[in-house]
Amino acid sequence: MQVAQQRWYLYWRTEVRRGNYLPTDKPYLFLYVLEVLNRVGFTTPAAAFEQLEALWWHYRDQHYLDGVLLNWCADFLTLHKLTKKPLTWYGDALERGAVPMEKELAIEGWFASGRPINTMPMALIRLISDHNPLKSKFYEQVGINVIMESALGSAFEAIDSYLRLQTGHGLVDTYRPSGEQVVQRWPFGSALVAGRKREVVIGTVAPWLTASEFRDAVTGIVKYTENRLRRIHGFKSSLRDVAIDPAWAAVLDTLFPVPVEDSKPGKRVKAVSPESPLAGEEYAPWTIDDAAVASLTEQTARTQRILLEGLSEDDNEPPAVISLTDSTNATLPEPSNSTLQDMGDLLPEWAALAGLMQSIHWRALNVILSGEDVGKRLEGVARTAYTTPALLIDAINNFAFEAIGDLVIDTSAVPTVEDEDLDMMTALNAWAEAHNQ
Repeated sequence: MQVAQQRWYLYWRTEVRRGNYLPTDKPYLFLYVLEVLNRVGFTTPAAAFEQLEALWWHYRDQHYLDGVLLNWCADFLTLHKLTKKPLTWYGDALERGAVPMEKELAIEGWFASGRPINTMPMALIRLISDHNPLKSKFYEQVGINVIMESALGSAFEAIDSYLRLQTGHGLVDTYRPSGEQVVQRWPFGSALVAGRKREVVIGTVAPWLTASEFRDAVTGIVKYTENRLRRIHGFKSSLRDVAIDPAWAAVLDTLFPVPVEDSKPGKRVKAVSPESPLAGEEYAPWTIDDAAVASLTEQTARTQRILLEGLSEDDNEPPAVISLTDSTNATLPEPSNSTLQDMGDLLPEWAALAGLMQSIHWRALNVILSGEDVGKRLEGVARTAYTTPALLIDAINNFAFEAIGDLVIDTSAVPTVEDEDLDMMTALNAWAEAHNQ
């Protein structure tokens, strides 16, 4: 090392130890890594590991460090018997967006951590699925990475909840591959680290990468969810060869309802599992009663006029239940004094929210608005759709955010409608009851 290089290295190392991670070339970085591995300047192994972890995190965007350095950190934890276990280290790295060389160690580590399945990072989903949503045309053109990751998390949680209700076991436990292998290796490879070298055991893992049933299940969930998002966002094309159990498809259809205008007469939807007796079959096309549609259109226009003119504060009579098949002479109450004045431009947004809601969401909203034994009754509503109260509330809030740009249900304790939205949500709920939603 030349004098100028040595001066730079010593200056840079001093700054790093002060917490100032200046950009530098990779040879300087790994020279310092070797010093840390040999505990030069560190009194305890724990302090040395903290420095190794900081080096990996602060320089991984400048240099590729998710391979060798991640492994060396795991080796260091094992040799010095620190509190953090190697599997935990790999799982944490995956959580932070890394794609380690030892992929099965990372997968095992993340699942073993006990993290909720709806928080699976995209880095993990890409490892266990045969479809990479980040490389699809939908993702590239629409660019909804946050929505995609959140939606996939909700989808995995919904299927996991469904399986637990049906079998008592979640998704990972149901499809965990049989057979395990012990991962052991020589620590630090050929790096010059003091001390007698011996093979160390890093952890025991399942063969996740070759587990075909598990990968097929995950891939089906990922692709079907993406197709639902494509339809919701008006994307024309759909992914092909989506193999998913019909019951799972029904759960995801409830979780990600497509706007009414997207549903076309005679449209067929496939949802099959390779092992399912329904494989290759198509569901019967929907049929629509034109007379009922005309009646509903007339009722909707009448309801819009009521919302614009106002709902009476003194009118305690419940709204009439209007049948879709016989409503020629049906009329809605005509209130006078409005509790919701000057709706104006807001009306289409609230109408959009109503259009996104399905029967299960209206039932959940009705329970929340009642304020009576909300937790127990909401759990009962959720069970009928093989989902959870949290997912139902998330869906309603997601619809509201998309339609009106705000969340309408407060989940801090017992679910309640936000005060500023209470009048409007009550009115919409009455409209839904009147229209048999």
